[in-house]
Amino acid sequence: MSRSTSILVLVAFVLAGVNWGIASEITVNSVETLKAAVSQAVPGDMIIVSSGDYSKPIDIVGRGSDVSHITIRSEQGAPVVLNGPIYLRGSYLSLEGFDFGPKGRVEFAEGRGHRLWRCRFDALKAGHWVRFQDEATHCEIGYCSFTNDDNAGESGNQQIIQILRSDETGPDYHHIHHNYFANVTPGEDSNGFETIQLFHGAEGGRGSSQSIVEYNVFERCNGEVEMISVKCSDNIIRYNLIKECRGGLVVRKGTGNLIEGNVFLGNNVEKTSGIRFQGNEQIVVNNFMSNLAYSAISLHNGDPENYYDPVQGATIAFNTIINCGRAFNIGVRHPKLDSSISPVDVVIANNILVTSGTQIFDPDGAMASWKVEGNLAFGTTPELADLSGFTFQDPLLVPSLGGIFVPTAGSPAITQAQGEYPDITKDIYGTPRSVEGKTIGAVEFTLPELPVSRATVGPDAAPHEATSILDSSVL
Repeated sequence: MSRSTSILVLVAFVLAGVNWGIASEITVNSVETLKAAVSQAVPGDMIIVSSGDYSKPIDIVGRGSDVSHITIRSEQGAPVVLNGPIYLRGSYLSLEGFDFGPKGRVEFAEGRGHRLWRCRFDALKAGHWVRFQDEATHCEIGYCSFTNDDNAGESGNQQIIQILRSDETGPDYHHIHHNYFANVTPGEDSNGFETIQLFHGAEGGRGSSQSIVEYNVFERCNGEVEMISVKCSDNIIRYNLIKECRGGLVVRKGTGNLIEGNVFLGNNVEKTSGIRFQGNEQIVVNNFMSNLAYSAISLHNGDPENYYDPVQGATIAFNTIINCGRAFNIGVRHPKLDSSISPVDVVIANNILVTSGTQIFDPDGAMASWKVEGNLAFGTTPELADLSGFTFQDPLLVPSLGGIFVPTAGSPAITQAQGEYPDITKDIYGTPRSVEGKTIGAVEFTLPELPVSRATVGPDAAPHEATSILDSSVL
């Protein structure tokens, strides 16, 4: 082929609209042009949505890559409101910087690697505000805000964020981080108003989701008693700040969930609670809970023949509990279904309990057969007088930034943990624990601030360029 013929062929391809894969930026101003632009985009393309109120449903399909998303971003300096549902399909689409109106919502409908970044959801009336369908995997919500969810008069199944999974599609690998949740009110019913729900749809399902919820702030999320509800396996809920929420972090189904490094500050608000769980091999470590109206940590009785599994093989270690209604509530029973099997093979180790009144409620005496060691208790503790595994001594805690209490010099907690617990390598600050001579309670070394606060979450805290913080090695 001659040089002149090659040039003519190249010109013909360009005139025909062939995209050579060079990243570009395009501005759109309607639902139709947005859908067309995404469908023709290549990895790395930036699609800017012009100022306006977009009320039509938006169903978009695009093919980004794990190296370069296709980014759909709101016009800077101008209000861009999505006031209808938007459905993400394909792979690696990133929706960034939008405000959502009352009828807006997001569905991760299908595909892999979609991302929601720096978006604001306020006072929606849309059922689920964000939902991960079971055919979507490896999706992410980062640095968004979800505020003012008024559920007055609403019926159930109105979660702000819901993750759906099924055994047919396998683990989800979703990541929810650095978001701000605030001001959720109860609904007409007492059930179905979780702030976040990780849900296995099958009755009695225990499938593996392997999702992570971390570094979020929850304030006054009062939709129902299960503020975060986990109904599947192998999830990580860690380093979240939960303030004055009239609902707890509840693991209702599944096995092998890790609840680590969370801070619960009840501030003596009524109906505030901590962690409640059932199922096998759950791990509850490095959490701080103070001034909760109800129990800090609750373990269920149950029966594997019904929907409510009893606790088996749990580890509750290196937590600090201050002035809660109860420290441990053992043997919670379902009001209608059989709950005759008590928790078994549980480890309670190296926790600090400082409270007045009843610290441990164990009506069936289940704790007598557990491994209990290295715990410090202080306050009015008559029910612990003859229980091994507890030392009754003032742990000498002092207030620190972020609302938690930490050991001061001379504390009997410092370096006095019993047992090795090699898998517990960090404390509530995320700093490494000593290999030998760990400190009892949630804090090993005090730092100036917690890893999460109001200043580190939501759209204003986000890096301008979306970059996942998730270390894939944890999945």
